[in-house]
Amino acid sequence: MICLGLTGGIGAGKSLSAEFLQHLGIPLLDTDSLARELVRPGERGYLAVYESFGPLFFLADGTLDRPRMAALVFADPQALRRLEAILHPLIQAAWEAWIHKCRERREPLVCVVIPLLFEKSYQAVFSVTVAVICSNSTQLDRLRCRGWTDLAIQHRLAAQQAMSQKAEQSRFVVWNEGTIATLKDQWVKILATLETDEQTR
Repeated sequence: MICLGLTGGIGAGKSLSAEFLQHLGIPLLDTDSLARELVRPGERGYLAVYESFGPLFFLADGTLDRPRMAALVFADPQALRRLEAILHPLIQAAWEAWIHKCRERREPLVCVVIPLLFEKSYQAVFSVTVAVICSNSTQLDRLRCRGWTDLAIQHRLAAQQAMSQKAEQSRFVVWNEGTIATLKDQWVKILATLETDEQTR
């Protein structure tokens, strides 16, 4: 089984890439979605986050106040490390279990989207890594369009490796500066290369 680790910069196009791969029928797991699930009331990460950060970071309905938590952890490296220490082991256990189930089903190719793949040294787990990147100016424009302030963008980017570093460590790089069609064409070529690699083994 080919296990593809998909990473990249914030706003570079990981979600668009993931949607395309899923459209092709490739089993895919997004660790950002896992993180959201783990802090829902009743889930494993919920109580630990509540005990560590207190009720101030939860809404009246008991759910996590995600914008407030993000504002804290991306401005305070110590708080970010505290949150990651709670959630990352749970997230890793979940996606590793998912990969194991895919192997049992004999899936030919699966993908896990991990924004911090290289930062957390997960690359050895994957058969191949792909980084989706764009220019710094495009990244800033896209994040500003999300309504993020320049300070919030600065904090978020400081918590990750630069896109150039991610590209250097990846086997394949998807350059997302053009149309969606151009993005898809790059993925088609990558998948064709992987298929050829498997056939020649």
